Amino acid sequence: MGRIIRLTERDLTRLVKRTITELDRSTYEKAADVAGEKGFNKLSDRFREHGKKFGLGQEKDNIIMVVKHLGQEKEIELRMISLKKESNTSNTYTLETEDLDKGIKRDFEIGKYVDILEFRLMGNHPSLPATRKDAIKVLRFFEDNGFDVDIIDPRAISYDDSGL
Repeated sequence: MGRIIRLTERDLTRLVKRTITELDRSTYEKAADVAGEKGFNKLSDRFREHGKKFGLGQEKDNIIMVVKHLGQEKEIELRMISLKKESNTSNTYTLETEDLDKGIKRDFEIGKYVDILEFRLMGNHPSLPATRKDAIKVLRFFEDNGFDVDIIDPRAISYDDSGL
């Protein structure tokens, strides 16, 4: 016979959050497959979406970019996918991202200068990481892909600190 354990709402919330953060994307995919096999297609879709957005380790590549388009500034939540240098003689890079809301790919053209990065969505629209935390994630992504960005200050490339 099982024991009855009383939990406060705070304890339960903490336990659920901890459980969710310990799950990785493959766990969500497995749960989605099982739900799909049982005929729960909506639940299966929700598991897949949740796994993309919240699976362990996924958040390290998630950023928010502020994009200026038609005189208005808009925030877009993205996942960084890859970084490519355009050519050996160029200081231009392409940051390939996925829009987390719409699921479409968005490419940012990045000009790397001595102590700053200049972002443009699809080469046209000026952009910046929304916060210093997002700017640090972008700089780490550059480093993880073998590009030197040591002298670039995250405050110089974040919207909160410098604006567009």
